[in-house]
Amino acid sequence: MTTDILALVASYFLCSAAAERQMLSEDQSAQCSAILSELKQSFAELQQDGADRQNHAMIVGQGDDGYHSWLAENPQLAARLRAEARTQLAMFSF
Repeated sequence: MTTDILALVASYFLCSAAAERQMLSEDQSAQCSAILSELKQSFAELQQDGADRQNHAMIVGQGDDGYHSWLAENPQLAARLRAEARTQLAMFSF
């Protein structure tokens, strides 16, 4: 697990925690969607480089499967990152 992927997971958990507290603005929602897409791509087994649109859905699906597998394999770390995201939001009165 790279630090880049952990940073994406933490960022996505921050988005999720923010969305639990209030509706996100259109800009915030777009940013969170971009984070989730990047997170899924980083878990994909195939590289998207040069992939055509037909393969894009398969790649995203593999990334989604990889992300959910990681969550299942790392429940304590995922819970800690989620808790830290909620704490950060509370500190900023988001």
